[in-house]
Amino acid sequence: RKCDVLNRGFSGYNTRWAKIILPRLITKGNSLDSPAAVTIFFGANDSALKDENPKQHVPLAEYAANLHTMVRQLSAAGVPASRVVLVTPPPLCEAAWEQECLLQ
Repeated sequence: RKCDVLNRGFSGYNTRWAKIILPRLITKGNSLDSPAAVTIFFGANDSALKDENPKQHVPLAEYAANLHTMVRQLSAAGVPASRVVLVTPPPLCEAAWEQECLLQ
């Protein structure tokens, strides 16, 4: 079997920006006739601290809404929801991370 992997990564993007460009990347009739899976991997930039990185920070409620929008956009392009895989960053224990940083 063969599988073509198309990478559409955008360094530094958050979900706010990605939902704007996604329709330009994936449209009905292009090479997505029958994808095995489509992954959406966002969250690290969205979770940037608002005071330290306001350009990339996205509030949690907006982040969730943006993911829903992107899944709907894929559905509109003919990608079944069962083939969409959401990959998000792992949870963070700030106190433990701070202790780890102090050890370095």
